[in-house]
Amino acid sequence: MTDLDLQPVVIYEEDARDLAQRLDAFLKASRSSLVILIDRSGQVIAERGYARKREADELAALAAAAFAATEQVAKLIGENSFSVLFHQGEERNIHLSVVGESALMLTAFDDRTTLGLVRLYAGEAAQSLMPVVERIQTRTGPADLPDVGDRRLFAGS
Repeated sequence: MTDLDLQPVVIYEEDARDLAQRLDAFLKASRSSLVILIDRSGQVIAERGYARKREADELAALAAAAFAATEQVAKLIGENSFSVLFHQGEERNIHLSVVGESALMLTAFDDRTTLGLVRLYAGEAAQSLMPVVERIQTRTGPADLPDVGDRRLFAGS
């Protein structure tokens, strides 16, 4: 199995609350408009700020692919990897950084903030998010879901 094989992501309510709280704090501190926490295969783990669902899914998949390609470029020049990618546009910018071994954090921002501020708080956010991401990544699928026994999950089933 490779790093890019899709693995189920099991997120409990507590995890979602922890991620939302930490990502909201990052958005406020960095004055960014969007942050998406992504696993290395491109699946969205969490998102905060403004983005349409399809837009966030596409950004996540493309960002993960770009990061994987950049890791290969790093290896070609003798680096293990790069920890940050930055794309500057005329009005909007993208900052992509590593969160632990298994996740990436994509941040979109404009001229209401600076790259330096985003980089500073992205590093702090990554450290804050790492324990939650690691907890989520240790769950691998249906076997990790709570046992509901004979109870029905949905009314009418």
